[in-house]
Amino acid sequence: MISIDIGLFLAHLIVTDNKIDIKTNQILMDYLKDEGDITAEEFQRINDVIENNDDAQPLEQTL
Repeated sequence: MISIDIGLFLAHLIVTDNKIDIKTNQILMDYLKDEGDITAEEFQRINDVIENNDDAQPLEQTL
């Protein structure tokens, strides 16, 4: 199972270059829905990172 920590880290990897590839994002989201042991709240935290929301958890905290 994929944990919230791994999900957040993967989200940060996706947005590292400040270019969000829609296909990559969709693959991650589908994978987390299918294989992840992630709650709706945790899923939103991951999405906050991808959408670069002000309240997104910073990479330093994720690590």
